[in-house]
Amino acid sequence: MKTMVKLAVLFAVLLLLTGVAFAQDCECYKITFTSSDNPAHTATQYDEICLDYADNIGSIFGCDISLFPGLITQGLIFCPYPCVGYFKFHGSDNNVITGMEYCEPGIRSTFWGHITDFSNCKP
Repeated sequence: MKTMVKLAVLFAVLLLLTGVAFAQDCECYKITFTSSDNPAHTATQYDEICLDYADNIGSIFGCDISLFPGLITQGLIFCPYPCVGYFKFHGSDNNVITGMEYCEPGIRSTFWGHITDFSNCKP
């Protein structure tokens, strides 16, 4: 019986560690983009931002995030359609995000957003 309890505890600890290793903190943000070349042109969208603080990675806009070690409120964005960007969180619990992105062919924009209801990000 003792062996079964030990195995159960070991299995639970392994599951917990595996879950923590892959855990991501996700929030839904309402984000407004403003064209750097034409500030009158704006677009708003809802995006889920997921961060894995243990590995300093995440995702935003369907792109990869690389967090700066030691400065987990800032990071770089890398997209396959080619875009690159920088962002920074503000406020308590990273409730506001600001940043800029540069995409091919020469599309430059700044963005600002805030946490919103998660149902906005889920269709």
